[in-house]
Amino acid sequence: MEPSKPVAIKRDNGLQPERTSLAWTRTIYVIVLDSLLFLRVGLTKHLPLIVGAGVVLLCLAVMVAIGRKYRVLDHMNDSAGLANRSRVFGAVSLTLLAVAGMLCFSVIFAA
Repeated sequence: MEPSKPVAIKRDNGLQPERTSLAWTRTIYVIVLDSLLFLRVGLTKHLPLIVGAGVVLLCLAVMVAIGRKYRVLDHMNDSAGLANRSRVFGAVSLTLLAVAGMLCFSVIFAA
């Protein structure tokens, strides 16, 4: 009797990208909703730390949305130039997040 050969399992990649895209869209909506909630509570209760957290969350949501767009463009064109652009976008995103964090801390300590 011969040993059985492993059977190759076919993967269906048809719906996975769509599910991933929908999940990221829901994530962005939740982050925006949370940031607006933080901004509302912080502004009505005069809490600069909460306002700062709302601003940082809003910046994060914008960066995630823009990053998603670049990732889609990378997969569509699949060239080295767009891959380098994604790295530049990542560096710019981290810089903007750091600036937003410093701005929030300066508002907190100035009050």
